[in-house]
Amino acid sequence: MRFLDKISPYINFSRIDDESRAIETLTLPNSNITPKNNLDLIQKSYLEMGTVVNIFNLKFNKEMPFRTIGYFPARYQITDVKIDNEFKSIQGFAYGFGLKFEFKRFNNFGFNYSLEYSKYSFKDYNSITTFEAPGTFDLFKNEAEIFYHPGTSKNQSIFLRFKTFNNLGNNEAFYQLQFGYRFSIGISDVKTKTQ
Repeated sequence: MRFLDKISPYINFSRIDDESRAIETLTLPNSNITPKNNLDLIQKSYLEMGTVVNIFNLKFNKEMPFRTIGYFPARYQITDVKIDNEFKSIQGFAYGFGLKFEFKRFNNFGFNYSLEYSKYSFKDYNSITTFEAPGTFDLFKNEAEIFYHPGTSKNQSIFLRFKTFNNLGNNEAFYQLQFGYRFSIGISDVKTKTQ
């Protein structure tokens, strides 16, 4: 077992067409607008950045093709809302806890499954007076991924990923199917020469 063995900062940027990038809204009795679906703030976010910190990494022995990772995610997101025919940015922050299970059965193939609980907050990070962001809500996420290393480097892989997002406070949910290519840029150990 290892503790705090990895910190992974990341940035995700998505290009969303103008016709569909703004979240759907409702008008409240006080003439303010609010999201029709709270999960739209996550589903339609065009910029997400944050870090994932491995709290523990458990593997029973070196040859076993299975390990469990407990991690702490922290995320910052930006989503657009259309107010008076103008796009305004809505910001949010999330933190939580997750468990990831890695299965590597063959040399070039693997399977990952993770489940994560996060607490999202948008209300405290926005100053648009006519927009009422939702209060804090709890999100449960599942993610299953199959990947293949085309070469000898394990830092590059082709993946097929399925994600589910469920708001624990109501029946809101959405799903994503992703296909892509992943690579990592690592910093190797610096060797020093002594005389």
